[in-house]
Amino acid sequence: MSTVRFTAEVLADGTLRPASNVRLAPGRAEVTVEQVDAATANRVPQVARELADLAAGVDTTDLPEDLALNHDHYLRGSAKGLDRS
Repeated sequence: MSTVRFTAEVLADGTLRPASNVRLAPGRAEVTVEQVDAATANRVPQVARELADLAAGVDTTDLPEDLALNHDHYLRGSAKGLDRS
């Protein structure tokens, strides 16, 4: 059994219409539907709020200015500049 998660439109007759890029094999499928109203669909997921709260409490004053550019250097000791694309 394979699992595919996607968002679908529910038509007036109750038919589910997946996005055109969703490929499903013909045959039977077990379907779980979680409907959300428009206001709920646009809310920030709980995990994103929790990560933002966590990040807000981190003291970043002592981090190197080039940490984003050289994270492998600081994490693993790689040569600086390898993280740039």
